Amino acid sequence: MNTETFGKAVAKNPGKVIATIILITIIFGSYASQMSMTSDFHSFMPDDEISRAYTEIQDTYGGVEMVQIVVKDDNVLTKEALLEQLRLEKEILADRELSEALQTPKNPENSVFSVADMVVMMDMGGKAYAEFMQRVINATKEMEALNASFSGIDYLLSNYLLLYNSNASAENVSAGLDMAYVALDSFL
Repeated sequence: MNTETFGKAVAKNPGKVIATIILITIIFGSYASQMSMTSDFHSFMPDDEISRAYTEIQDTYGGVEMVQIVVKDDNVLTKEALLEQLRLEKEILADRELSEALQTPKNPENSVFSVADMVVMMDMGGKAYAEFMQRVINATKEMEALNASFSGIDYLLSNYLLLYNSNASAENVSAGLDMAYVALDSFL
């Protein structure tokens, strides 16, 4: 059944088509209301011995959880507040027992993150970006200077060729060639 035939059938029986769509919607809607969603990753695990053992270990000994430490201050973005956040991080990392309980005990610094860290990263990234942009600007200026030099040389050589091809006097051709040599010499 091609689309043209299908379209004609729908046009001849619009009431039946609408009734069918409503009936399908009611049927699927009733099933949709019975659905439940979970964000627990255990629901994605297979029902086997390894998964059950993993769940038992998690229930018995606990697992990896995210812990947030909220720092209250009038302004947490002042230099003093950011330094205090970094000092707190340093204390957490210095505590051996606490460090071993972090998500990455071999690299505990990967488990602790604060607003101060974001500010430092943005500052580092901003400085690197500013340095990169300055290099681009400098390179652009150098390229513009080279382009101007090449344009000047191109102009002088074009004039020389024009003089040479136009049967100009030997003096004019020689003068044009001298100007081209001077331009090339200053460029090189």
